[in-house]
Amino acid sequence: MEALHSGRLWSGGRAFIVLAALLFSYLIPGGNLAGLLMLWFAALTASDDWRAALRELGFNFSGIKWGWIIFGTPGLFIASSLAQWLTRVGLESCGIEYKTQFLAEYFLTLSGWRLIWLTFSIVIIAPLLEELVFRRIIFGWLLKFIGATAAALLTSLLFGLLHSVYQLPGLLILALGWQYVYIKSGNLANNALMHALNNALTLILLLITG
Repeated sequence: MEALHSGRLWSGGRAFIVLAALLFSYLIPGGNLAGLLMLWFAALTASDDWRAALRELGFNFSGIKWGWIIFGTPGLFIASSLAQWLTRVGLESCGIEYKTQFLAEYFLTLSGWRLIWLTFSIVIIAPLLEELVFRRIIFGWLLKFIGATAAALLTSLLFGLLHSVYQLPGLLILALGWQYVYIKSGNLANNALMHALNNALTLILLLITG
């Protein structure tokens, strides 16, 4: 478990960079790219070169588990989609309106470069940033105080709540699945690819169903 800690990212002045990156990413609209770049800068200051910086951030693109990507991604996507459908049916049967994420509704209204940028943000930037923030930084920090199971549950719950209360069951399935992948592999490259493919599948389904 020691390898899953993000110790050097939190040491010295880099801790302020990491905290600033988190604030930019989740409190400032459109700040996800700035937050990702700030985390990259923090890793560079803790490393000898860009390859070491990638390892510090938890990414090893030469150690990708393709079997997990090929079979795990559709499995988690189907399970989370089923959970969200059951949640919707349950809420609507109780007379409660089921609300989708605002970003999904906003996506359907866009065209041109705005559509291209949002697609890039959802499929590329968000998976890199969110896997780094939740699966490594927050989870790694919680590991210092509590066990892996409790840290995974708390991190996944936070991930889900920051996205959508209405879609929480499905989001918990995704987050716990991705956290398991990181715990077993210690490599965020697997997570980022699975997350990116999941988001791409979600956008494709959104375009098909409208």
